[in-house]
Order: sequence, then structure tokens, then C-alpha cells
Amino acid sequence: PGTADGDAFTTATFNQPRYLSIDPIDGLSIAIGDQQNNRVRILTRAAISEDWRDGTVATIGGQTSYAEGAGGAAGFGNVGSVRYSADGMRLFIVDKGGARLRMVQRALPTDGLPTLTTTTVAGDGSPGGRDGTVAGCTPGGTCPQFNSPVGLAVGANGTYVLVSDSTGHRIRMVEASGDWTTTAVVSTLNPTFAGSADGPINTATFNTPNGIVLSADELSLFVCDTNNRRIRLISRGETNGVPDAWSTATVSTIAGANAGSADGIGTNAQFQEPTDITLTSDQLTLVIADKQLGRVRLFTRASVQTAWPLGESSTITATPAFAAPSGVVIDLDAQSLIVADESQHKLKYISG
Repeated sequence: PGTADGDAFTTATFNQPRYLSIDPIDGLSIAIGDQQNNRVRILTRAAISEDWRDGTVATIGGQTSYAEGAGGAAGFGNVGSVRYSADGMRLFIVDKGGARLRMVQRALPTDGLPTLTTTTVAGDGSPGGRDGTVAGCTPGGTCPQFNSPVGLAVGANGTYVLVSDSTGHRIRMVEASGDWTTTAVVSTLNPTFAGSADGPINTATFNTPNGIVLSADELSLFVCDTNNRRIRLISRGETNGVPDAWSTATVSTIAGANAGSADGIGTNAQFQEPTDITLTSDQLTLVIADKQLGRVRLFTRASVQTAWPLGESSTITATPAFAAPSGVVIDLDAQSLIVADESQHKLKYISG
């Protein structure tokens, strides 16, 4: 492990890299949550190369605790998920150790993120479950809080973010009507205790949710329900083509039940520690990092008309093998899957 920037294959080092997100502006950069280094790293490859090993690594942050600022002046407590907005103009960052949702915002699409200022969207640094608005709030008194935020999903219209508040066993929603740092409002979608109950979201329960991903139509949110060893689906309807509020959604279990490694259909599939999740562009396959099992799993349905609980799991066999895969992202341009292998402090990729 280490903090070195530079050539991706020969020089750069990480310390427990986890969640990953590809820049949608050009597809040539990957944001990496480098957990134990308390940094966000940016891996960039040239347009003429489809091999990420030819890229270079740069850093957002450098302080070992919370700090606002540009470039290396920024600091994080422990980086969880990183997710770009659909237009690539914002990179949202879960500051897990700092119990905050952070953001780096571009003024121009060509702005290099490692030189920009990191700001706080919500969270006052004290773990907790308080909902509310950031406008005029008092840190330690009225500001919204997170307990242990980990996973992130960003709405395509850029007005909301969903956060898995892991040890709070909750899915939180952050909405903004303008400037994220002054208009953000945090709300909680489900009860604040551990469980595995399906049903309406206001009664459904989770146990340490981690990675989350939105479907393309934003009617479905898939959740790695880690300590339940399940993949859960939060689904909402739509009215006249407009999605209903997430507060009206329903939670169901689509895969997993007992700890194990067995592949199978629906709840016959077994997981050990599902940690991160992504969805293929055809909306047919979930790619799941099963960290403790040391495997990357696929959960596939036959068509978009096929209900997700009828999907079937399978396991990717890779050489070299994974030790603790904890982040997954799909590079459509290079037709490859990039995996963060946490305990080996490496990024690995599987070419399609």
C-alpha cells in the first residue's frame, strides 16, 4: 500500500481502494475511493489507448482528516463511494469517516478534478440520523447528519442523490433545488433499525447496506444488503411517465438468503459479503463484488420483461484471482470490467 501518483502500472499505489466511477464526459477517467489513504484518486488514460494500465493517477485531497479546499488542501475522514453526475460536472464523494456528503464541481467540462475545490453538501461531522435542510442550520444542533454513509447513486437530472447510511441501516435521500451546498435537504426513506423485512419502504428494513445502483429509468434502486447477504430491490411506479416519489417505493429481495457461494435462481443464490454493485447498459445483468468470498458475481435476467427474482447468478472466474473485490465499474468503450481489489491494494480489469 502507498500514496504514490504517476504511471498506473509501474508507479501508482493505493491503500484499500474500493468504490469506482467512470467520468461520463469522455469515459477516459475513473474516480477511485482510496479508503485508508483518505483520498480520492483519478486514473486517466489517453483516448488512443483502451488499456487502463497506460494511464496515470492523480489525487484529490491529501490531508488525513476533514478539510475543505482545492487539490491537496482537501481532506477526508475515510472515503466511501464516489459517483459522477450524469453530465460529469459534479463528483459526489461519501466521506464515511467524516459522516459527510462531499462534492467537487467543475465550471467547464475540461476542468481537471484534482485541482478543484472540495466542498460539503450535507453532514456536520457528527454521526447521527438527523434529517433536515442545510440552509441556515447549526452544526451540532440542527444540521442533517449521517451515521456511516457508504454507497451513492445520483439521479440523472442532477437534483437528488441516494445514500446508503450503512451502520444506520438506512437509505437516505439528498435533494437540491439549486446550489447543492445551500439548498440540500436530507430525508430518510426507511426505519432506522436492522432487519430484512420486505414491503413498503417506510416499513422495510436493511442490515448494513453498502453499494447501490440506479436503473436507467430511475424506477429501480438495487442495494447490496451486506449483512443480510442479499441483493434488495427498491422499486417505485410512475404516473403519466413521471416517476413517483421514492417515499412510495416497495422493497423486495431478488437474490440471496443464506451465507454461501452457490449460484442459482433468485433467493437460491448465495452471497457472503455483497459490497458493491453495478448494472450493464442493457439493464439485464447486475455485477456484484462479493468481497469476503473473493469473487465477482453476475445476476442476469432473460429480458427486460423478466422479473428480477427470476434472475440467475453466475461467477466470473478471473486470472489472477481476486482477494477482496469491493468495487466494480463497467467501461463500455474498452469493453472491460474494472474491479477494485481492496486487500491487494490494486485495480484489476477483465476485458470483454
